[in-house]
Amino acid sequence: MVEIKNQQGYDCATEVRVQDNKDGRYKVRYFLKDTGKCQLSVKANEEHIRGSPFAVNAKPRQFRPLLSFGQEGSSVGILAGPYGVSVNERDKIAVTETGNHRVQVFSSDGTYLRSFGSEGNNRGEFNFPAGIAHDTNNNITVVDKENHSVQLFNEQGDYLSQFGGEGNLDHQLSSHCCAFWCDECITAHNMIKANKEHRVLALKDFEDQDIEDVFKRPAFCQQKHHEKEELKFFCKNCDVAICNSCVATIHKGHAKILLEEAASERKLQLQSLIESQKEKIEQKKNKIVELEILCNHIEVRADAVKRNIYKFTKNMIAIIEAKRKEMLNKVELQQKESLECVRTQQYEVKRQVKLLETTVKKTETILKRITNAEITQLLKSLNTVLPEEVNDDENQAASDIVGLRQFRFTENKSLLDSLNSDSIGSFVTFVNKTIAHQSTAEGKGITEGIVGLESHFLLTTRNTEREQCYNERDCVMAEIKNQQGHDCAMKVRVQDNKDGSYEVRYFLKDTGKCQLSVITNKEHIRGSPFTVEAKPRQFRPFLSFGKGVSSVGIFDGPYGVAVNERDEIAVTETGNHRVQVFSSNGTYLRSFGNEGDKQGEFNCPSGIAHDRN
Repeated sequence: MVEIKNQQGYDCATEVRVQDNKDGRYKVRYFLKDTGKCQLSVKANEEHIRGSPFAVNAKPRQFRPLLSFGQEGSSVGILAGPYGVSVNERDKIAVTETGNHRVQVFSSDGTYLRSFGSEGNNRGEFNFPAGIAHDTNNNITVVDKENHSVQLFNEQGDYLSQFGGEGNLDHQLSSHCCAFWCDECITAHNMIKANKEHRVLALKDFEDQDIEDVFKRPAFCQQKHHEKEELKFFCKNCDVAICNSCVATIHKGHAKILLEEAASERKLQLQSLIESQKEKIEQKKNKIVELEILCNHIEVRADAVKRNIYKFTKNMIAIIEAKRKEMLNKVELQQKESLECVRTQQYEVKRQVKLLETTVKKTETILKRITNAEITQLLKSLNTVLPEEVNDDENQAASDIVGLRQFRFTENKSLLDSLNSDSIGSFVTFVNKTIAHQSTAEGKGITEGIVGLESHFLLTTRNTEREQCYNERDCVMAEIKNQQGHDCAMKVRVQDNKDGSYEVRYFLKDTGKCQLSVITNKEHIRGSPFTVEAKPRQFRPFLSFGKGVSSVGIFDGPYGVAVNERDEIAVTETGNHRVQVFSSNGTYLRSFGNEGDKQGEFNCPSGIAHDRN
């Protein structure tokens, strides 16, 4: 007998079971209910066994997430307001969404399978679906919160039935008519003479037996004068249900069996047909899912190409714009310099004009006042006032201005022709059967590695059928980053085996946890990113020799070491001021040097190395 009680003396375990192995041993199992210290009493023939009672420490159960999937959105496979969840016996996960008013079904690893329902109040539609559950036939029951109803669907999401509604309905059932009547119509129903013997019962008064009776109601013959006879047989010749009277009259001599037998046979046939159709439906729906996933892939890849085209053309435009600004700046600078020069010349000419105008005016005044003799003498004075250099300066200024006014832009016709004739890039489409989320990686390299030693794993690209496939256009890459987002591996190499498999090798640099991202055609493969534990490298001594004295073959303060191409080991000694040479197994070969400051002598020799000779 086994008892488990807490410190207050109450039972703190459930389902205590003792299994007799028939050999003097007993397997005892139990489930603890509460945390804390308990007393486990184990008795044989009402006496405690050795050590009983035992002190049992009831610890809380530790949970860790096994799987997480989904993100916010309205596309298939992502969620908006997930509310209820249910898992069937095949581990398929059904989730209700209050935001998208639908139910989505996922596999046990979170892969999207199908969805059903949309916003509305018709059959198969939802308004904030909440609770969800599977029955033993894998049918799915959904609580439609705002439509005040419960809807039933088969495993594929096809609508089957529903019940409920807002408010209280007081309808009544006529068992003979097999129909429901409201309060107004039931009055008219009861007034008909033929319905006098019909049993009418309000829904609120229904009991389990009444519901059973409704479903077990008999079916009656449709032949004239046979209306009150139940259908009890099945005519194989005519393929129709018949009554007792039909057996002796219309179907006399025909092959007949009981109606229940015929119904059982037909039911089996229908069930077989239904199962085959369900399989086809499942295949079709899986195909729809695959096509939907393919559509998403096409959209993602097309968007990536569009972004690359936009980025490339934006860079081209930016370069052209920079060149345009550079050239305009040159023109504006030259324009400014030319204008300054011209305006300086203009100012100088204006000054000269003003000076000449003043001189001319004075000369005209003099001419009016002097005599003829004075005029002959005045010419010499005028030549000094108006030197010929003024005319030369004007000619030079005019020549300079003409030179400064010349501006010209020469087009790069070869560049323009190249842009007109050549494309800015190339765009090709090709069929690629590789599906990233179906591709797999296996090997120790996706879970652990040792710093300084090569880690590796095998990547296998697969198609929609999860079969290994190869495409020479596939782009495969691997990245290993630490928790700070920095690279924590070097020499990452991907070897293409040309058969849909790739050997990926790398060397870890630091210890700790890393994230290994394995990407095919810019998409993570199944399980990526992986968590890799980078462990420190463990070393063990391969050979040890020598001890601390001054004789040959032993050491006093060994410091530097070097090994040549013949595996001979040279060691410097700071204590004995010499170099000793040993074979690869530690056997003494020779030594050279002693304490001193002359050639071939040492004073605490340290570093040592071999060259190619």
